[in-house]
Amino acid sequence: MEREKIEQIRAFIKIIPENLDFVNITLLLENLDQIDKNHEFFNPLFELKTLSLVYDVSVAKEDLIRYTDLTLGKEIADYFESNLRIVSEKVIQRVIKEVYNDGNLLIKNIDDYSDLCKLVAEYERPKAESGTPKSLNLLMSHLLDLKENESIYDCASGNGSSLLYAIKKTNNVYSQEINYESYIRQILIFKLLDFKNVTIVNENTLTNPIFINESVDKIICNPPFVQRIMDNMEINDCITSISGEQYKTNREADIYFYNLISKIVKKKAVFVAPSGLSFKQTKIAVAYKKWLVDNKYLDTVVQLPSGLFGPNTNVSTVLFVINKEKINEDVYMIDISESDFINKERVFTEIKEDKMNELVSMIQNKKEVNGLSVCVSSKTIEEAEWDLIPKRFIPFEELSENKDLDCLLDERKRILDQLKIQIDKVNECLVKVQSLK
Repeated sequence: MEREKIEQIRAFIKIIPENLDFVNITLLLENLDQIDKNHEFFNPLFELKTLSLVYDVSVAKEDLIRYTDLTLGKEIADYFESNLRIVSEKVIQRVIKEVYNDGNLLIKNIDDYSDLCKLVAEYERPKAESGTPKSLNLLMSHLLDLKENESIYDCASGNGSSLLYAIKKTNNVYSQEINYESYIRQILIFKLLDFKNVTIVNENTLTNPIFINESVDKIICNPPFVQRIMDNMEINDCITSISGEQYKTNREADIYFYNLISKIVKKKAVFVAPSGLSFKQTKIAVAYKKWLVDNKYLDTVVQLPSGLFGPNTNVSTVLFVINKEKINEDVYMIDISESDFINKERVFTEIKEDKMNELVSMIQNKKEVNGLSVCVSSKTIEEAEWDLIPKRFIPFEELSENKDLDCLLDERKRILDQLKIQIDKVNECLVKVQSLK
């Protein structure tokens, strides 16, 4: 990797620890060759504390801001100027170690970058809610089946990990995130990895979505599981409207995300939701599910295993696939929560990568498997009062052990019946013998 790129890494978020003056980054870069590399404190990763001991430079916050402006743009420089401690020094050093080794780029594929995003988020805020698991992102991306030049949108993008598999397929990638730190982190890492085809917007999706009406080809999203509406928040009318009726809610605002996704997508959307959405009987939840089924938009419901978002939460989740191009009214239901597709032996529950293609093929081909999946008609869903829990509909035959037991019981009855017949014959013979006497 070019020296210039390495210098960007070293400079773009060299956040100064408490009680340590700012380093004149510009002066430092101009005089790199003068640093005594044999000094006992020298560190090739350029830790700021080490540099402060090795190289006596003047204190200049303005130079750091100026250098950031030149290398990564004014928006990031302005953010640094107002909040230079967004990422701790230890996090940056760890990121540098993960990304570079002696000037060589270590990130070789999209999975490595996904791991890096999670590493930074967990290290920076270890008690924070987990991001979207890599195996789930992979499943969602496969099911979305993004084609070249199709537009894709994530309306609650977090650190951008759900969009990673789309970035190399299309130039029409749109990311929206309300959290400013996550937004800045996306810009930083996307820039450093030269992902230039992503439009990232720092706005509240519920009040100011990038898209409205059917205007984006595909959507991938893991919206907030719990979303509350503040008193001064003016939600877009399109988002609160279902089948022409307005639904105002403060406690179930996550449904606003699902409604927006389902409305603005042209072709296909895949999103994660808490399992409660499947069985909720509140007015807004029923209205939303009814609207999906009545319009033949709901393609698939996948029950995911609990613990997938661990270790910080054991929440149970489902995956909804919206397909505006589907022909029939049936909804494919599959429950993989206790299936062979899941690996629960590791610290984190995950979808097995070596089973991913098989699972995707099953869902895409709507394959029905006893005890695992089934196609359900809209009439059956209506009769179930818009309950979308897969287990409610999946037929479940008796286990083979029970079948074997039934066979044994039948065989036992047959033998006893035959024995009774033989006993009766013996008794008849005894009666005859007694009569001869």
